[in-house]
Parts: sequence; C-alpha cells; structure tokens
Amino acid sequence: MIEPQRTVINVAELSFYDAPGGAARFATDLCLKQVEWGYRVFLVCKKLSPDFASREERDGIEIVRIPEPGYPSPSPLNLYGHIHNAKAAVHQILRRVGEVDVVHVHSPIQGVGALRAAGRRKIRKICSVHSPLVHELKTNSRWTNTRRLDRLVARLACGVARQVESTCFRGADNVTCFSKFSAGLVGQEYSSILRRRHFDVLPGWVDTHRFCPEGPTTDWNTELRRAPNGPIFFTVRALVPRNGLEGLVHAASLLRRRGLKFELVIAGGGPLRPKLQAQIEELSLTGQVTLPGRVDDELLPIL
Repeated sequence: MIEPQRTVINVAELSFYDAPGGAARFATDLCLKQVEWGYRVFLVCKKLSPDFASREERDGIEIVRIPEPGYPSPSPLNLYGHIHNAKAAVHQILRRVGEVDVVHVHSPIQGVGALRAAGRRKIRKICSVHSPLVHELKTNSRWTNTRRLDRLVARLACGVARQVESTCFRGADNVTCFSKFSAGLVGQEYSSILRRRHFDVLPGWVDTHRFCPEGPTTDWNTELRRAPNGPIFFTVRALVPRNGLEGLVHAASLLRRRGLKFELVIAGGGPLRPKLQAQIEELSLTGQVTLPGRVDDELLPIL
C-alpha cells in the first residue's frame, strides 16, 4: 500500500530566493529538505517587489508570495495587513489542496494569520522561534532611540509584539528554539503558555556537502587583496545591534593592545555598518578589522 504524500505549509517572513539572509536561509533550506523527503511543500512569504511572481515553483517548492499591506510601520493597519494576508494565503492553499499535515511558521506576525487559517483542523501546527520578537525590538535601535519614538510608543510597540508572539504560541502544538539561550529567553517571557505546549530546543544545521574540510578553500589573499597578517577570524552576520558585533570589535582592540597579530573579517550588511566602521577607526583597527559587506552565497563555502 502506497503511503499518501504528506503536505507541509511553511510560513516565513522572507524567502532566500528573494532576500538572501540567515532567517530566510533556514526556512528555505527546511523546505528543500522536505522536498527531498518526498513531501509536497509550500512556502508562504512576503512579496518584496511587484516584479516577483505571486506564485511560482522553485526547486520543487511551491512559493506563494503575499503582498505588503502598504501602511508604514508601526501602524496597526500594517500589522493587521500582514496577519490578514498570511491568513488569506493559507486559506487559499487549504481550499486548493484539501488535506494538509503540517503548518510550520517561522515568523510570529505572519504565523498568527497562518495558524488562524489552520484553526481546529487536524493539522500539526509548529512555531519555530528564530529570535524572540520582543527582545529583537528591545535591541533594535529604531525602537530604543527615544529621539524618534517617545518612551510610551516604544513601550506600546513591545506590548503589541508580546501579544502577537503569545498568540502565535497559543495557536501552536509545538514550539521550538534553535538554542538553549533563546529557549531561556522565550521561557522567561511566556512560561505560563509554554507549560501546555511541547517546547523543545532543535539546533540548526549545516549542509555538510557544501561545507566540509575537503571542500574548496581560500588563502584570503584574493579577498583581502594582500597577504593576511596572522590568523583570520571570520564571521557572517546581519549588521544589527542584537548580534553583539560592537563587542566583537572591542574584543579585537584588546588583542591588538597585547601586540597579537590577527585579522578579523565581519561579513554581512545592515544598518550598523557606519557605526562599526567608525568604531574600527576610533580604535585604530583599520588594518586588522575588515567589513567586506555581503558575501555571495557561492563564495561562502570557500571562505
């Protein structure tokens, strides 16, 4: 007897095909693995450009792009629009395919809409926490800069984020985090909700076919346009406050004071870049700390 094909709807803020980055990479890689397992796989994500197709198939993944609401953040209409559009997209998939086994959400805002669409159907509902939304807001300079948003508005924004995240957790059967650290943050914030859910730490993964010791490497002369001055520390991160990169640059200055030879290469893009560059110059690290910007996905295994 042939087992019926499983169907999974993944809901994320972004697709890696549209916006290469860590969170989008994780959700898209999971979709690719599900295709490999023989599932029918949907990926619901934001439509970042009018030029992108509303529906298309990529590498066996059926991508459904939902339009942006068109209201400025932090307008309540913008939040409502994201939730409504995600709900409508998942509803449409459910009407089209009928039986669905799993709805897996990777973003709490779109996740609320998706889980409401799943409702009380016999669908396993999973919420994966990439980064707790409330803590992300608190460490985002846009929200903590009181010159742009007064304290009351910032507090209200965090309150709304907490409500969105808690609603998403209540609608899920399983909640997962990628690290014990993140699980600790989420557990402190939502302990009463998570006591009645399966709450697990499921670490992320690496594609060992692409990233392996026997694979292609670089001597860094090409990337630095000179011979490296000592061992190289390399990281790829979004240049945003929550990733602790200012602390990393400060640590590099402590090594330099000890007279140690090394190179620190921080790849990636983001709003923190001007501030990091100024910090590098202020600490006289121009020759030792480099910000090359975003690295092409094809180059990552080599670096």
